Amino acid sequence: MAKRVHITRRRAHVDPEKAKRIRVRRKAANRMLFKEDRVRKLPVKKKQYMVWDAGTDAVRGLGILVSPQGARSYRAVYYFPGSEKAHSKHLGRVGEMLLDDARRLTREARDNARNGIDPKADDPTRSDTYKAAVEDYIKREQMGRKENPTANECQRVLLSCTDWHLRPLATIRPQEIQTKLETIRDVPGGKRNKKRPYLANTLHTRLRTFFAWCVKPNIGKLKSSPMTGIERPFTNEKSRDRVYSDDEIKELWAAADRFARDDVAKSGKSVGEFGKSVAKFMKLLLLTGKRKTALAAMDWKQLDDTWFWTPPPSKQKSNKRLHPIPLPGLAKRVLGSRQKDGHIFPGRIEGEPIDLHSQLQRRIQSESGIKDWFPHAHRHTIETRLAEFRVEPHIRDLLLDHVSKRGSGKGYDHHHYKDEMREAMEMWAAHVERIITPQGVARLR
Repeated sequence: MAKRVHITRRRAHVDPEKAKRIRVRRKAANRMLFKEDRVRKLPVKKKQYMVWDAGTDAVRGLGILVSPQGARSYRAVYYFPGSEKAHSKHLGRVGEMLLDDARRLTREARDNARNGIDPKADDPTRSDTYKAAVEDYIKREQMGRKENPTANECQRVLLSCTDWHLRPLATIRPQEIQTKLETIRDVPGGKRNKKRPYLANTLHTRLRTFFAWCVKPNIGKLKSSPMTGIERPFTNEKSRDRVYSDDEIKELWAAADRFARDDVAKSGKSVGEFGKSVAKFMKLLLLTGKRKTALAAMDWKQLDDTWFWTPPPSKQKSNKRLHPIPLPGLAKRVLGSRQKDGHIFPGRIEGEPIDLHSQLQRRIQSESGIKDWFPHAHRHTIETRLAEFRVEPHIRDLLLDHVSKRGSGKGYDHHHYKDEMREAMEMWAAHVERIITPQGVARLR
């Protein structure tokens, strides 16, 4: 026992300078003079290890990673300005790449990193920058796994942070995110030079989901999310309870007619066809109340002989249901003669459906004179008017793709309610037709 105490005391009083020399020797053991013949004969150990370039011709940051399986590969280690985290890039295998090329590529990588350029920017799956990570996220998660139709909009929102594009992902701090969200909320900006509290909330939601994906173990871009503890910047959001009046419905219908006429007059047949597509889409949006993305993807093959529309299963979240509905007679007259296949509302790009992007929405607002027009308000309008017509709630739920709240009885009810839905749709279409038809003129036949 006394001997153990004696040994412990001797270790406790080791000379600090001697301990420093020991650490230096241990560190120097992982450095060697790189030569072509020597690097190919680096010994294989039970655990992988790194050896660093040393000597007069050495390049700082160049190392060789030796794996237990005997693979030897050149690695360039570099730092971004303002970051203490080391980043590395695989250059090539020893024996397949010359030592001089490895040293040259290491210098280039460190110079690029010093100037704020990501050395791995040519490969989004390995790059460390914010922009490359966002593009990888959109490709693999939003488009690949979820097949999200709003993937492009998600990418646009995330990449609106232009000052982060070339920043290493790990250097974006919570304080910066908080400042950016508050700036968008409080400082006028954008094309209309207004405060944008709703955009700040949208960016907050997108960033939270994006960084949560980055920290997944199988993704491994970050160890922790900088969004932890950051709350929504604006808490006074108002629900979208807009309901269009009869006069506004009349203006929207007239604006749709102007779309078709003006596009034909201005730009000829090709753009005129797009104007007709927009006009039909606006009218069907008003008559059906379906979500804009589902309606835009409407195909002729989805309509049976009775004009009963059965859309494909939704690829969005589970609560985004798409129930089959019958189209009223007015909708048939708007669409015109039946076709065998193809998109009912073709867009400008051949083979693609119409895209109700923000520029087109602003044009609809301008044409109709309804400055606060947005597609979702059609759903509020139809839900409200059908309730005024005494249509049962479960019928309205089927027409507008809502979850029925009938309780346990829903599981015992196997009736399809096609006739009831058709009656409700004809009732709403007849009301719209009375609004758009000039007084003293017979209704459309």
